[in-house]
Amino acid sequence: MSVTINAKGTSVSSFTVGRSGTIITQGGVISPPAATDLKISLDVGKDLIIDDGGSGSALITTTNSRDLYINPATGGGQYLVLCANTWPATDGTNGQTLVTNGAGILSWATGGGGGGSGTVTNLSVVSANGFAGSVATSTTTPAITLSTTVTGMVKGNGTSLVPATVGADYSIGTAAMASGILRSSTGTGNLSIATAGDFPTLNQDTTGTAAGLSSTLLISSGGTGAITANAAFNNLVPSQVTNNGKVLTTNGTNTSWTSTLSSLTVSGITSINGIGATYSATLTTSTTGAGQIVDASLAIASYRSVKYQISITSGSAYEYTEVVLLQDGTNVYMTENGTLLSGSSLATFTAAISGGNLQLLTTPANAVTVYKVVAIAIAA
Repeated sequence: MSVTINAKGTSVSSFTVGRSGTIITQGGVISPPAATDLKISLDVGKDLIIDDGGSGSALITTTNSRDLYINPATGGGQYLVLCANTWPATDGTNGQTLVTNGAGILSWATGGGGGGSGTVTNLSVVSANGFAGSVATSTTTPAITLSTTVTGMVKGNGTSLVPATVGADYSIGTAAMASGILRSSTGTGNLSIATAGDFPTLNQDTTGTAAGLSSTLLISSGGTGAITANAAFNNLVPSQVTNNGKVLTTNGTNTSWTSTLSSLTVSGITSINGIGATYSATLTTSTTGAGQIVDASLAIASYRSVKYQISITSGSAYEYTEVVLLQDGTNVYMTENGTLLSGSSLATFTAAISGGNLQLLTTPANAVTVYKVVAIAIAA
């Protein structure tokens, strides 16, 4: 059943529902009043059907280049279903793609989450930047083989591969050279066998052999002549032969071995008219070690000779003797006389020059022995 509504006595192009209501035109345009939505209310389960008239396409479009909004519910938040496919209610994030779960639900996914696949239709390699290549089975499962169009040594310039230049980018091999130390030429990088003129002259004593340096360095060359600490010490100090029990001392310039002393006291030297001096000394020994120092206070540069009057006590035994020394700067000459004994001899005496000083040395017969000495020295 259809109803045709015409104005009385004439046909009009439009019909208005109500005084200022919706206008329906013969051209099929339904226009609601200004600033009013066109609302079509349907019962639950009923459809809004747009009939294409049996030919052509049924279109939903806009005029005046406006956007067409299809919103499932006023205010948004519901889903739009088109052709049984439910579309997302939000617009997703930048870079996401639209995927389906296979059951009519569309959603946004990151990184191609749909697990799509494809088929290579053709693949080839372009010869450029020093590269070339070939492709097998280029339309199915390509197998790429790369090669280079550069012959010889290759270098990269940050963009492509180019031929390297001998002497600038690399040096020729050394297979044809003689044995020796290689030298590189500045600017070209060419390699050649070095000659004596290529090495600097060392400003040091280079005598000796490399084999000698691999073992020990002689004292004369600034070494110790030994490979252990104890052996090195023994090589550097004065000879220890016949110096058992003595201690190493110094006069401020040189070292020497001296006797182990319990006590040694030398009084101040008193000058006699500028040509001599007199002084006294005492010594108490604690060992019977040989060569213990009774006196070492006279410099050989200042005194030529000296006479010692010596009184010796060991327990209840006593001895008196006189020792005279003369030196010539190298040798010492000694004589002993005027010896008196209460029993057996209590000591023997020797003399030496050490560290520029004249020394009177003794070897006591008993460990504890007391020497009291008065000396008269004559200047050189």
